[in-house]
Amino acid sequence: MALTKVGKEGITGISNSSDATAITISSAEKVTLTQQIASKAPAFRATMGSAQTFSTDTFTVVNFDTEVFDTNSNYDTSNFRFTPTIAGYYFFNTQVFAGTTARTTAGFRKNGSNNVEVFQQGSNTNGGICYEASAIIQLNGSSDYVDALFRHENGSDITCNANVALTNFSGHLLMAT
Repeated sequence: MALTKVGKEGITGISNSSDATAITISSAEKVTLTQQIASKAPAFRATMGSAQTFSTDTFTVVNFDTEVFDTNSNYDTSNFRFTPTIAGYYFFNTQVFAGTTARTTAGFRKNGSNNVEVFQQGSNTNGGICYEASAIIQLNGSSDYVDALFRHENGSDITCNANVALTNFSGHLLMAT
């Protein structure tokens, strides 16, 4: 990075190694980041190709096997997990739409261990409820991975809705470390 101009109007450009302006800071202290910086942040969104059935009282990895987008090729549709190549703090969100009013858990595993769980119990008035969990998880950028979990206490198996708007898993880098 190289500073290109400082004046009373502010910093008008900071260049990266390809001499493209990466950051502009105005005299009003407004910071503008160009696509060259934003595009380097890993982000993904995945959904299901078909509905999944969940057994009672079992934490199950949700089969998000279809990428909506994956900016850095870090999401694996064969094992349903995100393994970033940049160390940092990541924000994750998952939602699963299912027809049960029983106690239900949506959450995440980091490296195969339950990291975050969110318990929800709702009213099934229109054929189902969207169970959702969000978390900020620190990952090392080499071997750490995250996948989404779902569990219910319905008493019998339930099948979720595979619509991308209702059942999905997403995440993005908040801050590199």
